[in-house]
Amino acid sequence: MASNQSTRQTTQMKPTRGSAQHTATHRGAAQRVGETGAVAVDLPIVGHVNLPRPEELAYNVGRVANELGDVLDEIHAARELGEALDESGVAEEIVEALASPPG
Repeated sequence: MASNQSTRQTTQMKPTRGSAQHTATHRGAAQRVGETGAVAVDLPIVGHVNLPRPEELAYNVGRVANELGDVLDEIHAARELGEALDESGVAEEIVEALASPPG
């Protein structure tokens, strides 16, 4: 019975979303980030990682998303060009021209 009671007490002591303790913990963390300007996390495989300020992180994520969009556009354009060359027979002529000796 004692172990059952201690389990119940432990469960009751855990902060829940929206509780005063949970809110205070997040408020304190946000205040520390604002004061120091840095956030550090410990990741399982990578280890200790220093993250940039939230504004800088958001900016960098936006840049990466923009670059990814550009790369996907280039891949799509290359695929369309390849299909157009294949349909027109130009690709086959280029391969033949490159394979034959000059002269």
